[in-house]
Amino acid sequence: MRTGGRGSNFSIGGEQAEADPLLLEAFYESDDYLTIASKEDRRCFVIARTGSGKSAALQRLEEENTDHVVRVSPEDLSLNYITNLGVMRHLDELEVSLDPLFIALWKHVLLVELIRHRYKVDSYSAKMTFLSTLREKIKRDPGKKSPWNTLRNSRIAFGLKRMSVFEKSPRNSKRR
Repeated sequence: MRTGGRGSNFSIGGEQAEADPLLLEAFYESDDYLTIASKEDRRCFVIARTGSGKSAALQRLEEENTDHVVRVSPEDLSLNYITNLGVMRHLDELEVSLDPLFIALWKHVLLVELIRHRYKVDSYSAKMTFLSTLREKIKRDPGKKSPWNTLRNSRIAFGLKRMSVFEKSPRNSKRR
């Protein structure tokens, strides 16, 4: 947002925190922000009116703690695809409660995103290294073999579609 005459370089910042180049310089660490940033405070939801600074606070928190903040954007997920599947619409018409499915789906999405962030799983080879390391740790603990077999038999894990997570290389030359 510009003020002043033509050619003026004076700015009071962007209309939204995400687009405000002055956010780093002009951010005010209020008591609310300090509560959000506190590792000791167990509260975990930020609820406030539009324009109250939620996005700015979360963006600042992310900038200050890049190794400890994971941004999950619902727009980047395939939820629209899933909800528009014919089978989902049919189940909805039959008034089948899909809440347990979506709860499990969100848990899966959050866990996968946390694993990707924590273990730097950002490529096919990183995925395979992570899964191989996990497999070796689980082999040493007989109590964990059953859940591992369930994961191994899954056709979709960590974004690997239509292939086992244990294959040494992709079936075709294209890597995700």
